[in-house]
Amino acid sequence: MKKLFSVLLLLITVVLASCSQKNDKEVVVTSFYVINDITEKCLNGINDIEIVNLANSEPHEFELTTSDVNNLYKAKLIILNGLELEEFEEDFTSELKAKTKYATNGIEGIKTKKMIDPHAWASLDNAKIYTSNISSYLIDAFPKYKEKISQNKDNLISKIDALKTKLESKFSVISNKKIIVSHEAFNYFGLQFGIEVKSILSIHQEEPDSKTLTDIINYAKENNVKTVFTEYSESDSLAKSVVNELDNAKILALYTLECAPDNLDYLGAVEYNANKIIEALNGK
Repeated sequence: MKKLFSVLLLLITVVLASCSQKNDKEVVVTSFYVINDITEKCLNGINDIEIVNLANSEPHEFELTTSDVNNLYKAKLIILNGLELEEFEEDFTSELKAKTKYATNGIEGIKTKKMIDPHAWASLDNAKIYTSNISSYLIDAFPKYKEKISQNKDNLISKIDALKTKLESKFSVISNKKIIVSHEAFNYFGLQFGIEVKSILSIHQEEPDSKTLTDIINYAKENNVKTVFTEYSESDSLAKSVVNELDNAKILALYTLECAPDNLDYLGAVEYNANKIIEALNGK
């Protein structure tokens, strides 16, 4: 990968040196959907800053293209998630590292069996930290827009607080808050709302072993769990292997928000997920 990155860098250097046209817009690069959505909202009403999002697919193993490298070197600011989500960062040069910031700065990551869980955006408390961090980075990069960015940040944090209060009220009246998910992407959501989350697959794991499947099935039976949650971006075959061993169980899909959801923004997708989980916990 490093050799490929060096070749891409050489090509980009040649292209930029020979290019006579100047892009009047400053560039901010974001690594995936959630950071892109928050950045767009913080820059709402500011039209001379271009936001380029790198990964419109699963960001864990995303590989940079020539166009991506070009945008990284043009950017005034690069905003990554951090918590070891973006593996491509390992190949960053000192020039790129100098303008790279992390949306999870100040967030204590949840430790899983093999690594730190990078899915911190699933928590609304963390969403406020993401928003504060991103807005701060934008103000540092573009100080003339400080007032507008600050106003946009305050508006977004107010919406996050309102959604948090709304969902806390709904979850507070549910006694049995135990769920099963196919992929380990909802630990922070569970921590936020007092939900016990069991995952069939750990982070980066492709197939569960037989003992894990047996343990998950027994957990579902012992705790009267009748729904297994999968992801919109993946096959539901794994969830079916559990549901088929249970009576009157079903599968529902959630958004992990690693990719853009259909016709929803970040907070809309969080609320969608919460309502689906509430529906399942209420036995509907």
